Amino acid sequence: VTRPRSRDRVQFPTRAGGTGSPWRSRYQSGMEWTWITRPGRQRLPVVSVVGRCYGSLMEGLGTSDGNRAVFDRALEHRAMCCRIALVALCCSVGTVALHAQQAVGTLVGTVRTATGEMVPDAVIIATGESREFTVRTDADGEFRFEGLVPGPYVVTIDRPPFVVEPAAPITAVAYITIRRDMTMLSPEDLEGEDWRASPLLEASPGQAGATVAGSVVERGQVPLLRLLEYAPGVTVTRAGGVGQPTTVRVRGVETGDRFLLTDGRLLNDLPSRFHLNAPGQPAVLEVIRGAPLSARGEGLTGAAHFLTDAGTPRVAFDVEAGQLEWRQVSAMASGGLGDYDWAVGARNLEMDNEQPNSAYVQTVVGGTVGLVRDNMSAQLMFRGETSTVGLPGPTLFVRPDLDAREEGDRWLVGATLRLGQSAARPSHEFRLVASQTTRHSLNPLDSGAARLQSSAEPGLRFEILDTPLGVGLRNDTQEARLTYEYTHPIDEFHVITGGGTVEVEGGRFGTSARFDQQRLSLAGYGQDRIQVFENLSVTAGGRFVKNGPYDFFAQPRGSLTYGLGRGWVVHASAGYGIGTPTLEQRFGATLDRQGNVDLVQAKSKTADGGIGRAWGARAQVDFTGFRHVYSDLVVLGSVDIPALRTIDAFQQLTLFERGQYLRDVNDGLRDPFTTTLLDLRTGYINLPRSWAHGLEATASIRPISQVELRGVYTFTESEVTTGTDRIKAGQSLPQVPKHQATFTGDVQVGPFSASAAMRYVGEREPGIDVFTQALGLDVVESYIRWDAAGRFAVTDRVMLSVVGENLTNEVYQDVLGYPALGRLFRAGVHVSF
Repeated sequence: VTRPRSRDRVQFPTRAGGTGSPWRSRYQSGMEWTWITRPGRQRLPVVSVVGRCYGSLMEGLGTSDGNRAVFDRALEHRAMCCRIALVALCCSVGTVALHAQQAVGTLVGTVRTATGEMVPDAVIIATGESREFTVRTDADGEFRFEGLVPGPYVVTIDRPPFVVEPAAPITAVAYITIRRDMTMLSPEDLEGEDWRASPLLEASPGQAGATVAGSVVERGQVPLLRLLEYAPGVTVTRAGGVGQPTTVRVRGVETGDRFLLTDGRLLNDLPSRFHLNAPGQPAVLEVIRGAPLSARGEGLTGAAHFLTDAGTPRVAFDVEAGQLEWRQVSAMASGGLGDYDWAVGARNLEMDNEQPNSAYVQTVVGGTVGLVRDNMSAQLMFRGETSTVGLPGPTLFVRPDLDAREEGDRWLVGATLRLGQSAARPSHEFRLVASQTTRHSLNPLDSGAARLQSSAEPGLRFEILDTPLGVGLRNDTQEARLTYEYTHPIDEFHVITGGGTVEVEGGRFGTSARFDQQRLSLAGYGQDRIQVFENLSVTAGGRFVKNGPYDFFAQPRGSLTYGLGRGWVVHASAGYGIGTPTLEQRFGATLDRQGNVDLVQAKSKTADGGIGRAWGARAQVDFTGFRHVYSDLVVLGSVDIPALRTIDAFQQLTLFERGQYLRDVNDGLRDPFTTTLLDLRTGYINLPRSWAHGLEATASIRPISQVELRGVYTFTESEVTTGTDRIKAGQSLPQVPKHQATFTGDVQVGPFSASAAMRYVGEREPGIDVFTQALGLDVVESYIRWDAAGRFAVTDRVMLSVVGENLTNEVYQDVLGYPALGRLFRAGVHVSF
């Protein structure tokens, strides 16, 4: 049934030999009818009821035989049209009802090899909960599954021994076409993945992030300390050898204890985990450098976590020995029974390092117990550690302290309960973590005094006393944290996450015998992730926190990724961050650091954006620019160094006598005034205003499946805009190099694998301490370090390994006064069953 274009004219079907001007009316169904306007007749409205139409027309135009015959034919034709329309309407309603009962989706994609070549004529299988679908790829490697009932599907390839990745299930959605490109991998490609350090364009949509293969950590190939250096934007400084105080900075900011997560759970005290990952073999280390994630806690920038490989062998043993009395023994076992699985591991490491009184001993045990059922999963974990490390001090400046040491004990237990296992249904997750860390700084004997000549004032000399500590200084913390998280997938392209955390902390510091420092922290967060178009993903969210005595603070963040086509992807993120001083930073006391109870929360405004491209698994590049603005950064920046004018004997001299005295000191005729430094500790302060911006670039290429080359370069320019008495305005942020780069190469041929790495770190401002300030030191020199590792698989169960660090025996310092380790070789054997 049609409506005329104008209500003041009547339309008729065209007859042979008729007169008038024809015009066409097109229907949505694609049918076409030709109409003609009869001239010389009265114009009448068209009504929708056939009977009323007939009566009205005949009454208005008369009842002549000619008119009646014409309208009879017209009405007969109109009745026929009504019948056709009624039948079509019934068919349409039936079709809609049928589709409503069988709402289906579509999955399309392309299959490529690891080198980026298309895979034609391959049988691709999509296995769902109740049905299996099979298609073949065309000449361009394209596949298309239609009629998929909504739900999860696992995509495989019928070409043994090849597999396709990603292997995670893909959820089909009604009336939606989903595109997932796949990579066909051989067993050799899969083996090579253990050695890859592949950049990740989006750790979370829009985040600047990087992932590195972690499986080589547990086997002694590359310590976690070195893996972190492979991530752009990350600077690692270690005050000497293994086990010595270590700091991680991300885009100029010291990350503190909340940088590292294991299996997605926050753990404290990053340095103690640089040389152990037990139980379980870590599969991936992810480092995020942009705005803090809503669900991952507070921070100015940066986060990292391990993903543990589920394929841990049932029983494995490692024995390794090397120079500097390096001795390492570890063992782990895992298994399962029905719905339950378990893993347990232990490790002992001993090393003398190079400096006197710098030996390090660490023993760790850990384990997990898990349960997985249809709609729930649960996991319990525990970890215990004891360690002792000698603290000789800055041996390049003063004689080593031969008795100072730090003894530590740490334990952690955690539990996770997840209700709802399907990716297409809402889920609830509860996490409970409790931990205690004890650090006892001891200096029982007086090793004698040392003297330093002031570089700024020739007439002043400092005497440094080694004051014995009877009971030592304690830095002990307790922590309990309960987190609830709700995830609601609207569909395949839209996921909402929300939750909250309650955390209770306690601290025992200095000579206190009880945990007298308490803090309660609350946080709520939400995050909305949506794939707006096939090539556009957007995430928006934030946290609302109340930490101890500090005010409420909101941390909004947003990010996006946009696919430009041909493998190019644009990513960007922006947000606010907050860094709450730890209890140790406020109240702690060690041999070289002093807390500051007046610290306030640090704040940051972060933004980054970049572009990257992947040529399948053959090559990848990414360039990211960033701009961070910081307020009240918590840094080490307060030392008590007396000036010459404050010395009583110098004050008693007249102006003429002072000048004569300084001339005599320069000529060697008189000795400088000597003053005693009673407190060598550096205190924490808030640095009022600063910023950092720069460029991070990563590139990797696999010319063949057995070889991968990768490069990471970071340019960082920073400036203190409002400084303090020790950190002046216009300086760069401490310990942040302007240029740093890492280049790696991995080769695997049959049972033999080898890797090499070159690390360059440019000049940078030193950190603030008594020695750098007294000696007037203002730069840490650049250095280049070469490392290499190799392994040989004797059998499927036995592997030999050899590792060389600092192959050229480069002499350098990450922290002024603390020489880095020289050349170190070690070799080991790995046995698994």
